[in-house]
Amino acid sequence: MASIAPKIKLTEGYQKIRGASTGKRLKFLIKDSALYGGASVLNKLLAFFTVPFVTRTLSVSEYGALDALGVIGSLFVAFIVMGQDSAVARFFYETEDLSERKQIISQALIAETFLCGIVAFGLLSTTNHMIERMVGVQGYGNEFRIIVITYPFLMLFLFCRNLSKWVFARTQFIVLSLGSAVLSTASTLILVVVLDFGVAGMFYAQLLGIGVFSIVGAFFFRDYFVWPKDFSYGWKMLGFGWPYMLVAVLGAAIPALDRGFITRFLGIEMMGFYAIGYKLAFLVSLPIMAFQTAWGPFSLSIYKESNAVQTFDKVLFYYVVLISLLGFCLVAVSEPMIVLLASSRYLEGGGVVLPLVFALILESVTGLMGMGIGLSKKTYYSALSYVAGLLVSGLAIFVLIKTYQIAGVAYGMLIGRAAQGICYVWFAYKIYPLRFSWKKPFAVLLSTFILAISLRSVPLTMPFFYVVLRLVLLGMLVSVIWYMAFSSEERNLILRKGKALVTTKLNVDNT
Repeated sequence: MASIAPKIKLTEGYQKIRGASTGKRLKFLIKDSALYGGASVLNKLLAFFTVPFVTRTLSVSEYGALDALGVIGSLFVAFIVMGQDSAVARFFYETEDLSERKQIISQALIAETFLCGIVAFGLLSTTNHMIERMVGVQGYGNEFRIIVITYPFLMLFLFCRNLSKWVFARTQFIVLSLGSAVLSTASTLILVVVLDFGVAGMFYAQLLGIGVFSIVGAFFFRDYFVWPKDFSYGWKMLGFGWPYMLVAVLGAAIPALDRGFITRFLGIEMMGFYAIGYKLAFLVSLPIMAFQTAWGPFSLSIYKESNAVQTFDKVLFYYVVLISLLGFCLVAVSEPMIVLLASSRYLEGGGVVLPLVFALILESVTGLMGMGIGLSKKTYYSALSYVAGLLVSGLAIFVLIKTYQIAGVAYGMLIGRAAQGICYVWFAYKIYPLRFSWKKPFAVLLSTFILAISLRSVPLTMPFFYVVLRLVLLGMLVSVIWYMAFSSEERNLILRKGKALVTTKLNVDNT
């Protein structure tokens, strides 16, 4: 495939929405969410496809160790990236000159490569001690070394995939996202299920999928990688990006925190139950990622427009409505899903799904509302918000874990995310003049949370009442959204149009 670099400019679509109506902007955002986000979602779903096979091949303890090692490994990826994904996005749009854009991209990549070498060397030198201290288990040093060996390829892969988004190379984004996922999934089934490589097989499969497509990505964007004239952009982007690195590290440290508490206070088997509940709750992140993938370039391209706030308010409300409905449905079917995915021996993990789902939703909503932090370039406020979230999570988990076990850990996470979100939005409002209409969206979110808690009142062992309760509560939630989303005139108009559509359809059928 030929290099695409000379053809890339700020696309006509993004030029058009700068002066477009709110409706046209929403349609554009939905389209890009479906395209970019859809590829990311399929990437995650393919990985999710292996869960029923892996959970039935590995023991509960091994599955818990697999999850804990993966979470710990993500901590160091954040340090390697050093916020350069956000920095490239922010600086890229400040110039239309292709040579300057190449310098921005190349200097960011050099910074990441240097940091990757430091991190990999340090971890390979201290693997066994570090794993024992951070995870609280022994005997998984070799598995973690495979993760470390993956870092250089993962760094390049993520860099190229992000680059494809910022230069709007849609085909390349899809190839990288889906290609790596398909290869990793196939390799997992072969190495873990067929050849019985155990936990190490999972990490070898990731190394293979990421390794191959990092090289493919480098080929796609080879014309963007040039020898830097100096490191002037690099220093600026490191200055911009290091608070985002702290945010990413702290964001990864929060799930690492809960794993640390569980392995030390409850044991590695309980970690397995928590891991499957977290895996299921993480499904709500798929539409979140789909939205956020498109939201970045969309919001940055229109935030200076006079009517941007109206667009942002509409996006916030409809996003909350959609993600709340999806979160409720996920919680409603969590226990049958766990049985389907991992067998009934993992059912104890069902109790963590609700708080973890709403923790992820709350983080995404407050992240949208706090976009003023990024626009102001005072990114260290993001780090302060995550510090608050980490501290509150740690304290809440410590208080709740002994009484409520893994459910207490999950609710501790939710409390921490709430504290983080409040700080994030408060800082954003303090430093940047962007305000959202938040009352209706949060009324929808709170109503959804209360109704979701009611789902737990009927156990899976009472199947008839289990199903009926969920349908009734879903109907109540839809009613709440219906009356909050539309005025009486809009509701009457929608009902009239719906009635007319049904009447037309019946007349056509009768004819």
